[in-house]
Amino acid sequence: MDGVIVATTAQCKEGMDMSYKRSWGYHALLVSLANTKEVLAIVNRCGSVHSAHNAAAYLDKAICTCIAGGFRRIRERGYVHLELLHEEVAEFEYKPRACDKAYRMVVVRKNISKEQGDVRLIDEIRYFFYISNDLPSVSSEDIVFGCNDRCDQENLIAQLSGGVRSLCAPVDNLESNWAYMVITSIAWNLKAWSALLTPIEPEHEQEHRAENKRLLTMEFRTFLSVFIHVPCQIIRHARQTIHRLLSWTDYTPAFFRLCSVLNL
Repeated sequence: MDGVIVATTAQCKEGMDMSYKRSWGYHALLVSLANTKEVLAIVNRCGSVHSAHNAAAYLDKAICTCIAGGFRRIRERGYVHLELLHEEVAEFEYKPRACDKAYRMVVVRKNISKEQGDVRLIDEIRYFFYISNDLPSVSSEDIVFGCNDRCDQENLIAQLSGGVRSLCAPVDNLESNWAYMVITSIAWNLKAWSALLTPIEPEHEQEHRAENKRLLTMEFRTFLSVFIHVPCQIIRHARQTIHRLLSWTDYTPAFFRLCSVLNL
């Protein structure tokens, strides 16, 4: 779960405002599934709202979606970075107003010293807050390192920004830009669904699993070139329609296996 700043320099967009980064635009909320990088929810919000605004409601909806999909163990993972100057806290319980239960809040204090040569210029103290619904049996260290594994989420944000162009504001108001974000994020989910639907043959299980993993983690532009923008010659002869692929890549066998499942 992340709050993402969608900056825009337009002057007539409904709902845009100045964010905490001093840039004009929207402050979108992104909820994704870490297993497959699928977008579970994407919400367009005013640029001046804080990161957690209305996040609990959409997180609950995402949890219901995961339960309906057959998941039995669900871990909520979010990350907030604040700069504070009060006393250090190791761990405590935190209950947001919109939630019915309390969460574990783990705080890590970092002392950052900025130096130039042998001269120390400034000492800076930063507090990193990690919120989790893990049981007390899970150590604070495991929670921190688990949240630090969120680099894949950064890659997802980069793909939604530069690949499918979901995190942009091409139209003129808050709701229409929200609809655009939802529609384009489905294109990204299409890549994940293709990887999940591609069958694995028992005699080539290891090779096919590796192909599916590469497909699940590949960039969207690569997915377009190997699965969507495929040059094909269509021949109609003797009451038959023949499709001849005019190119071959390492993912072409996976493409044929997916077509067999989709009955194409």
